[in-house]
Amino acid sequence: QGGAGTQTAALIVSGNTGGPPIAGALNANVEEYDGTSWSEQNNIPTARADHMAFGPQTAALASGGIISTATITNTSAEYDGTNWTTGGTMGTSREYHSGAGTVSAGVVTGGVPPITANVEEYDGTSFSEVNNLPAARQSHQMSGIQTASMVISGYIPPAYTTSCLFYDGTNFSSAPSVATARTNAAGAGGTPSATLFSGGVPSSGGYVANTEEFTQSINTITPAAWASGTSINTGRELLAGAGTTSAGLAFGGQTSNPTKVNNSE
Repeated sequence: QGGAGTQTAALIVSGNTGGPPIAGALNANVEEYDGTSWSEQNNIPTARADHMAFGPQTAALASGGIISTATITNTSAEYDGTNWTTGGTMGTSREYHSGAGTVSAGVVTGGVPPITANVEEYDGTSFSEVNNLPAARQSHQMSGIQTASMVISGYIPPAYTTSCLFYDGTNFSSAPSVATARTNAAGAGGTPSATLFSGGVPSSGGYVANTEEFTQSINTITPAAWASGTSINTGRELLAGAGTTSAGLAFGGQTSNPTKVNNSE
């Protein structure tokens, strides 16, 4: 599923509610969270899974993913807090990609198939290709905005990676690495300086519940570092996240295939 927003104004968009074949379990359902409870909203026009979503609850974008058996899409949809409208079309159809920013200033990176380093920015109307990732990557996460974001962990052939990158709206540069390389984790953070990274699948297999927090300050001797945070209650993958390190939310995902969970923390 795709997740966006903050701890008290989160959004969950579509997803896979069962096991394979994935096309038979796609769900167009959309729900909003107000900090206390979830409520159903207008469905996204095209059900999808393995997609991504970013932005605030009332100005979000969902793009890519699988919409039917063996069909990976490059389409997107915009959400204004009430209704969905057709968004721009990515130049590269993809799933297991990630993104950051807002509906009028977003960035999308990586994904499959095949695994790609392609990066596209969104201006509220159309996508345009910009500088590629240093290496093709999938099943990673992003936090931040279009001109100040972070790419976190994921898979770079032939292995899961701990590496992270900063993006300044033009170029990518090295960022501090996470402690646990993993895929399909949840990321959250309005800026790279307050990023949360939780759950997912490590290279050893299984599902982890551990959480890592990233903080960055120009006022400390160690200006940027990841630190261990409080684990989520359930180890899982393909979950979504929202908020920041001091007010974060993790929700949904799966504890095995096809077992899905609907709890939020």
